Amino acid sequence: MAGLARSSVRVPGLPARRPMARVSCPAVIPRLALAGLLAFGPAAPARAAESAAESAAESAAESAAENAAALPEFALPERFDHDLAPAPSATPRRDWWEQFGDSALSGLIARMHAGNTGIRQAAARLSAARAAAMAGTASRAPALGLEAGASHAGGPLVNAAGESGDLFTARASAAWEIDLFGRLAGERTAERREADAAEALLRDTTLLMEAETARSYFAARHYAGSVVEAERAAALAGEALAITERRGQLGLVAPDQVLATRNRLAAARATADALALMRDRARRQLGLLLGETGAPAGDPSEAGQYREPPAVPVGLPAELLSRRPDLAAARHRLMAADARLRAAKSGWLPALSLTASGGSAAAGLGQLFSAAAGSFGLGALLSLPIFDGGRGKARIAGRSSERDLAEAQYRERVLVALREVNDGLQALQVRRRDLASAREAARGGAALLATAQQRAANGTIGRLDAIDAEIAAAQHRLALSQAGGRAMISAVDLFQALGGSW
Repeated sequence: MAGLARSSVRVPGLPARRPMARVSCPAVIPRLALAGLLAFGPAAPARAAESAAESAAESAAESAAENAAALPEFALPERFDHDLAPAPSATPRRDWWEQFGDSALSGLIARMHAGNTGIRQAAARLSAARAAAMAGTASRAPALGLEAGASHAGGPLVNAAGESGDLFTARASAAWEIDLFGRLAGERTAERREADAAEALLRDTTLLMEAETARSYFAARHYAGSVVEAERAAALAGEALAITERRGQLGLVAPDQVLATRNRLAAARATADALALMRDRARRQLGLLLGETGAPAGDPSEAGQYREPPAVPVGLPAELLSRRPDLAAARHRLMAADARLRAAKSGWLPALSLTASGGSAAAGLGQLFSAAAGSFGLGALLSLPIFDGGRGKARIAGRSSERDLAEAQYRERVLVALREVNDGLQALQVRRRDLASAREAARGGAALLATAQQRAANGTIGRLDAIDAEIAAAQHRLALSQAGGRAMISAVDLFQALGGSW
């Protein structure tokens, strides 16, 4: 990217380091008042639901404020290397493989979506992350509980009812930790960002499996075409060896010419075997990606055929930040680390917990809900850490290091993404030129073969010369098939580097 003009853009969603969260007293007072109303009573569940709704609204406001905070600068080039006409890309499409115009590929990717084990694992990790985020959200809501019990005591002991005998109890309790300084909010934000990162990783895994399926499909298809041409060349080399050996027995050719023909046959067979091995490996890899035990059968109609790779408008480097799911995952992890650091700093500040309980105890069920058997209680606990031997400072230092690591990893992913797009763009351009050269060579080989066949029919040349022309044409077609496969795979690589859309 040397020599390119550079521009400074803000990285979407990337939080700057911020000081410790400030507390607004008007925002705290309504929470305290609401908590004081959570005493035992028939409207307690409704009040708890209102409290949870208020907490969710405040959470959304906090998230919006966090995203609107000042973001660090990240210098990006104005265009990619080898992009001669940089321009913003069109609306992204998710089904990027449809651009190849291959119904067989589309069917295979649909089967992969249904059966791929890697996608299932990523989906399970996303479910676990969402469950953790839900648990974090629930930790900020009031906890309500009901208890009921019955016991019998005898002997000289006096039970809670004041006498020996039966005891029936019914009790309700409520507890709520007031998030005065944002510690719980920071932890909840981190869990939510981790869930967002897991969702982005699911998209990244899906994109990876889609690209691997497309690569394996094109490799298997073009290796199949190469095997056809390599086996044809080997058969022709075998025919040439038979003719040369007969002529050698008659003393018409030298022994070294027979040996050279035999070596050409061995090389042709080795090439055919190697290509067949790579074809079968690609098919087995395709079966693994589909989550199937057997390799999908090849389509003979596709053997030896090739298509031009589709045009891939790469867009601008700044668009890459919002298109690649791995960058989104790294960004969410950075935001999670930032939230954990703020929560760790809030650990030095006071914590307030409110409790409320009420119930009754009586010697008989008929007296359990009488006024004389009832009791209630309210409690508040304010805690402030004074000395912990340095554990708090160590915890903050650890969270700060995690935040620095996440930021470095994010910046590295951005640099890797830029490199992959530049590499993919250059590789596709080179493969297109190779494909054009192979096509011209195949046309030239076909023209020479037609001339040789006409001369052989006229008796101008012998069968060995005609075989040489046929082998040369087969080798040109083999090279064309391989060049077409490499060009298609390079297009897949570029689609993946761009995030699967444009």
